[in-house]
Amino acid sequence: MRSPWCLFLAALLALWGSRPAFSQDSLAVLFIGNSHTYVNDLPAMVRDLAASGGHPMVVDRSAIGGYTLWQHRGNAATLAKLAMRPWDVVVLQEQSQIPVIPWCRDNLMYPAATGLDSLVRAAGGRTLLYMTWGWNRQDESQCYQDSCSIAFRDFFHMQDSVRVAFEGLGQLLDCAVAPVGEVWRRTVLADPFAPLWAGDDYHPALEGSYLGACTFYHELFGESPVGLAYTAGLESTRARWLQEQTELELAVESGHPVPTSTDPTTLRHWPNPFNGSCVVEFTLPRPAQASLRVMDLRGALVAERDLGELSGGMHRHSLQLEQAATGLYLLELRVDGQVAQRRTALLLR
Repeated sequence: MRSPWCLFLAALLALWGSRPAFSQDSLAVLFIGNSHTYVNDLPAMVRDLAASGGHPMVVDRSAIGGYTLWQHRGNAATLAKLAMRPWDVVVLQEQSQIPVIPWCRDNLMYPAATGLDSLVRAAGGRTLLYMTWGWNRQDESQCYQDSCSIAFRDFFHMQDSVRVAFEGLGQLLDCAVAPVGEVWRRTVLADPFAPLWAGDDYHPALEGSYLGACTFYHELFGESPVGLAYTAGLESTRARWLQEQTELELAVESGHPVPTSTDPTTLRHWPNPFNGSCVVEFTLPRPAQASLRVMDLRGALVAERDLGELSGGMHRHSLQLEQAATGLYLLELRVDGQVAQRRTALLLR
């Protein structure tokens, strides 16, 4: 079998003289993936969202149902798409089970992405990784051929592994990651009934694809999607809310403060119930002294963490509670004398 480089060069030579003409002012983006890319036509959705923000784009895709990046790296059609023109950005989307199965991640996903990234860079483009999301299922392992993952408790548990895999690949390739799965996490926390998944609980419904498009808009143009007119057919107020969830999550990812209300403590935590440790997130409108406390329902202190002086904006901290017993607790955030509380459940396994 000929190497991807040989196939790529053959496709490049065959197509060089017949490449279509594109505007030099248009950002050219090629999406390589599978059904997570072609369901709801994500590339076209990104293009139309960008147009509503005044950014013309040329998009194309090589998205084959069930395909892995390992299969794409030797696929003549994919390599022909890569050779069609000097793409500004090439988006790589892995089959959704591969990142969470350690053997597949290390022996298929990472080597394949490395090979494709080398072709992208050789043509003068840059790679953008498409972080997908965990499945909306409970106590289920992911298997591909003869390799399997652990049994994931829920979406949040699987999403943790998805994130680790894509962030590790981003560091390996020194390229950006579009954290669509993390935007899903925030949205599910804000609205547990948000219809992000299709009926099979792993493909995206329209709202899920729209969150992806908003995430790519932010990553490609460095601008907030909030206020863009394009809604992909969603009701306008719902589309605006999804835009806002995207911007809130990406502000946390980048470490940039975001505009907040006068309420000093917009407190969230996940997962809930949690098993020994959880992530606590809150927003401060200005610098302040802060601390986290956990109490039982009788008011007895179980754990405390002094966070010190924090800047204004979004903050995210981990909280360990491995010595307490299974049960209900109060999570308390203290900020300059003001208090916010949330009830949480500890479920040790």
